Formats: sequence, structure tokens, C-alpha cells
Amino acid sequence: MAFGAAFLAGAINSVAGGGTLVSFRADLARPEFGGGQCHQHRSHLAGTVGSAWGYRREAGRVAPRMWLMVVPSLAGGLAGAWLLHLTPPGVFDRLVPF
Repeated sequence: MAFGAAFLAGAINSVAGGGTLVSFRADLARPEFGGGQCHQHRSHLAGTVGSAWGYRREAGRVAPRMWLMVVPSLAGGLAGAWLLHLTPPGVFDRLVPF
């Protein structure tokens, strides 16, 4: 089940994004695969780094003004990660449906 969910989520992400809809549901069904809900979100770091590496050539062809979006993207990502780290698992479990 974990392999199938990971494969499907990766395929969805490679085309349009949104693979978390599959991987998150699989993690909820079998938390021993991912270490719980909070862990599941932190585990996407490897996929993000892999995606950045895979698009490194294309990044060189991006308009310079688009690089301005790196700052707010990093700030938002760091703020979200910090808040997730501070959020108790029980609160996170109640907020997930929203």
C-alpha cells in the first residue's frame, strides 16, 4: 500500500501537483508507514529538493523578476514549518479536515 501510494503521488506530482492528496490519505490509513500526520508533511522535503534538482536547467531560463518570489516563498515555507513544529499533534489532527 505504501509503495503504491508513493508511486501514484509521485506520478501526480510530476504532471500537475497535488500528490499529497494520495500520500496524506495513505498515511492516515496506516500511520506506521509515515510516522504520523505531522511527520508526513515534514517528509516532503526530500521530494522538494529532488524537484529543485530536476529543474535546475530550467531555473536558469526563468525571467529575473521571477526570482523575487524566492524570498516570500522561503519565508512562508519556514514560517509554516515552524508553526507545524510548534503545533501539538492533537490540535493538528483536529485542523486537518479544514
